[in-house]
Formats: sequence, C-alpha cells, structure tokens
Amino acid sequence: MYQDFKGTLIILVRHGECEGNIKGMFRGRANFPLNERGLIQAQDLARELKFFPVKYIYSSPLARARQTAEAIGEQCGVEVKAEEGFNNIELGSWEGRFKKEIAQEYPKEWELWVNNPEKLKVEDMETLYDVQKRTKACLDNLVSKHDGETLAV
Repeated sequence: MYQDFKGTLIILVRHGECEGNIKGMFRGRANFPLNERGLIQAQDLARELKFFPVKYIYSSPLARARQTAEAIGEQCGVEVKAEEGFNNIELGSWEGRFKKEIAQEYPKEWELWVNNPEKLKVEDMETLYDVQKRTKACLDNLVSKHDGETLAV
C-alpha cells in the first residue's frame, strides 16, 4: 500500500499511557513519564513501525512522548529529535490538576472545554487555535525539509 506512495508520509504517534491519563488529570506540559503499561504500549507500537521505512523521528520534548519515540527509534535505527513545536498544550493553572477539580472550580470554562473547546480562552492557557497554528507550522517545516521521506511524529 504505502510502498507506491511518492509524497512525504507522516506517521502520527500518540504517546503511551502515563499516570496522568489514568488518574483523570490535565497533563498539558506536566512532564509525566510513561507508566509500565505505557512502556509496553510503546514497545508494541515500535515493533509494528519497524516495517515502515521511517527515516526521521520527531517528538515533543515531554518525557512520555520522548520515551515512546525512543522505543520507535531503537526498532527503526533512527535518532529521535525533540521538537518544541510538538509540545503539548500549555494549560496554565489547569496543568497537573484533576479534571473533576477543574469542573467544580471553573464550571463555565469546563462546560466550554467539554462542548466547544475551540472557544475556550483562559488567561494563562494556550488556545486550541494557537496549538494548531504552532503544530502546523512545525509540520509544514518538516514536510518541506524531508520531502518524499517517511517521518514518525
């Protein structure tokens, strides 16, 4: 299937599980590492991706993303490069806190986050539009830099 593809192939990777995931916390840029299950997930994914011709691997600088990317890098024989443009959303005062806590403390904002997150604007928080703009610029740069190659991001 992908062998006949002539453009730049970007494999989008979600990091493995971390404690913040299972505890129902807003992670944002809080630097949670992968938990045991997340490490296994990263290894499982890496074994699958070794069959793709991955030439470059870019990761958020966060531990959970880097650990996932490094598992892929080991299987593919590719060095992982940290890319600030792929960092998670800056959640300000919500970062590292439990979702139920935020829902109680900021009911109007929580309602927006759940139903219309693109409309949420909180003083110390990055908007989804800003995240999209930052991430797209980073991705566009990598596509032009690695035209016709396969990247894992």
